[in-house]
Order: sequence, then structure tokens, then C-alpha cells
Amino acid sequence: MKKIKKRITIVFLIGLVFASIGFPELSHAIRTDTFTGEINFNVLMDDGSVLPSGKEPKAEVDYALRRYEYTKIGAGETILINDYTNQKSIVLPHDGAGNYSHSETATATYGMKLYSTPPNVSWSLSRYLTYYNLRINNTPKYIRTISSISSVLGDYSHYTQSWDHYVAPELNENTVFSATTTNGMATIQHSNLTRTGPGNFKYTGARTASNAEHPDTVQFAVSGGAGVSGGQWNDYKYKFSSLASNGKRITFFMKGFQTVELFENESGGYLVPPTGFTYGKTTEVTEEQYTHTMNTLPTSYVQGGNTYVLQGWYQGYTKPGTLQTSNPPSITIDYTQPKSIQDFDREGHIHVVYAKSFAVNEKYVDESDTTINSGAWDTMVPIAQNAPFNGSPAATKTDSFGSDWEYVGWKVGSSGTLNTSPVTIPSVTGNEDIYYIYKSLMVISQDEL
Repeated sequence: MKKIKKRITIVFLIGLVFASIGFPELSHAIRTDTFTGEINFNVLMDDGSVLPSGKEPKAEVDYALRRYEYTKIGAGETILINDYTNQKSIVLPHDGAGNYSHSETATATYGMKLYSTPPNVSWSLSRYLTYYNLRINNTPKYIRTISSISSVLGDYSHYTQSWDHYVAPELNENTVFSATTTNGMATIQHSNLTRTGPGNFKYTGARTASNAEHPDTVQFAVSGGAGVSGGQWNDYKYKFSSLASNGKRITFFMKGFQTVELFENESGGYLVPPTGFTYGKTTEVTEEQYTHTMNTLPTSYVQGGNTYVLQGWYQGYTKPGTLQTSNPPSITIDYTQPKSIQDFDREGHIHVVYAKSFAVNEKYVDESDTTINSGAWDTMVPIAQNAPFNGSPAATKTDSFGSDWEYVGWKVGSSGTLNTSPVTIPSVTGNEDIYYIYKSLMVISQDEL
């Protein structure tokens, strides 16, 4: 008896349907069996929590009868049938706790035969249903990514491949069970889903056996199969499962967009933020029209012996010519807009700008440079380096004892020249003491002489 030329062919099936064709067969490498094809996975938030009722994603998958037949004479091969029938889309049932599943069962005959006319002609048939084009839609629009790897819980991208192997050592011999092979930690090829628009994502599947299959087949949802290898007629019954041997089921984790708080100097360099604030602080977005408001910023603060004064803030990556000066900073982002992930990432950045400053000490003194009102009127004003300073001393003031004082003029430092012009320093390049000089308006009566 002539042996079959060595050849390897593997076909993955998800529920088979048989269509018989009659030819005089020599091989008995044909099996009839019942298969259950199941798609089963979880969709949770990045920390493993479930979205509230009403916000659950809608999972859909395409499903069809896959028909594939070919004949082979020597090195030549002719495809007889290669198509899909009974195509439909399935909305996968959701159990309310994050799990989506669906199954189909069918009895089918599959395998390969060798015929005597013409000599050495092999014929292969496969009938299988396949899940493909998996979509996870209608998630909240603020969901940024969906991945089988959680930043909190780790990797859930493994599934189990298992197949029973049947062998017919010679032609005309019935196949008998040989062994079961299992890989309980197979890994899906693409852990990250593709965002196709606000709230909509697509799973990138892979062909599980050959180019004849759909390129976006869900590889963790396969049951049934047939093949020939090693000069022997062989059949394979595949029983893939989304549950890996480590006990973790294939799970897709949703992670939302974030806002980021950053602090910088006038040149855009890193700046240690004031007390109570954290550089790079992130906040998870929880609404589709999300408003993020920072805490109120100090107008100035001291860090490393230097004083820094608030210049303003801006949203995005590029510093504009004019900064926003509202305090606290507040931004609103509409995640329902048809924008890219990069667009929303940019909109979520808040840059707070502080400039290194110097202290301008405003001191209130009398005409002999003696402090008035025990220094209670004195103030320190932080002014950014090279920025101008403009003072505005009151024309008259009343001290804590009820005495009135009248403004005379100002000078820089105790030895400076008295000025009566408006108080201004065009460019502050260091710490300065500004003296506001007042004279007493106390009137001494004739009786007090």
C-alpha cells in the first residue's frame, strides 16, 4: 500500500456543518463529531470594577458558516469552495458583571479522503462557523484605551489551546484516538484594541491556521478541526477556551482619559510646584463633558531660596503668547467630539507657569526714615525677574493710634533720592526696598505749647 506524501494541513473550526459529497474513497480519515464553539470574555475597568448599569459596553461579533474544499493532484491544488454563508452579527449577551458570552453547537463531518480515479487525488472538506470582527462599542466616550493588560491587575491576554489527535496509520484504516495536546498559556497576538471613534473599539484578530481564514478571527474562540500530517491520516478536534491555565479568563480592561497638572518656568522647564500640589498629578476622567478645576494657586511661593510668582496657565502642549490668568485654572473637554486620542491627550494637559521673582519690600517711614505704625503697613511684593514694578501708596493714611499721615514721596533704599513722580521700577533685577515717606498731620494746639 502506497503511503501518502508528507503534508501538513490544519483547519480551525467553530461548530461544523456537514455537506456530503459522494466519491469512491480509499481513506477513512473522515470523522463526524459534535462541536460547541464558544466566545467568552470579560470587559471591566482598569481596576477590575464594573461600569454602572446603563454604561455597559455593547459587544458585537460577526458569525458565519465557513466552507472550504480543495482537491490536490501531485503538487497542484484546486480550490472548489471558499466562501461564507449564513452570515450574521451577534450582540453578545451580558451578565451584568462584565462577562460576555455566546455559544453555537453543530454536528459535522470533516477531514480528507484519497480517491482512486484519477490516481493520487486527495480531497479535503471543512465546514465550520467562525467568530470574527469583534467590536466593543457604546463604551463611555471618555474611555481612552481597551487592552487585555491592566495597569492595575496585570496580564489577562492568555487562553487555552487544546486538541485531541486521531491517527490512521494506513489508508483504509479507521482513525483512532492518539493523544491530547494542551497549551494553557497561549497568547492573543494583539492585546490592545483599536479605537475607531468616540466610545467604539475593534479587536484585531488573527488567522488561526491559514490564509483561507478570515484575518480577524477571534482566536480564543475555536472548537473543532481536521488535518493530515507525517504520512499518516490525522484528524484534530480543537477545543480552545478563553480561560487560561492560570485561571484568568481573557479580559479587556477599559482605561479612561486623564487630565495632567504640570508646573514650569517661563522657559518651559520643570519647576518644583508649591506646597499642596504635585507635578504630573493625573485625574481620571469620569464624564463625557468633563470639567477639571485645580485647587487655587498661590500667587507666589518660595522654593530653594527663590521666590516664584504666578504668571498664568495654558491648556495643551504649546505655550501661547498670552497666558490665561483665572485662578484656579479650569478646563472643560467634550469627549463626544470626533477627535483622536492624541487630541484629547493634548487637551487634558494644564501647564501652570511661575517665574523666578525678587522681593520688592514696601516700607512706610516718616521723614527721618523711622518706621510708621510699628511696620504694620509694610508689605513684600514678589516681582518676576526683569518685570516692572509699580507702587501706589495712598495719599493719606491713619495709623493704629488714630494719627493721620500724608504722603510726601518715595525713594529706593534708605539712601536713595526722594521722588515725587509715580512709583515705578522699569525692570526688577534683584531684591529692592522701596521707602514711602509720610509726614505727620498731627496739629499741636496753643494750650499744648
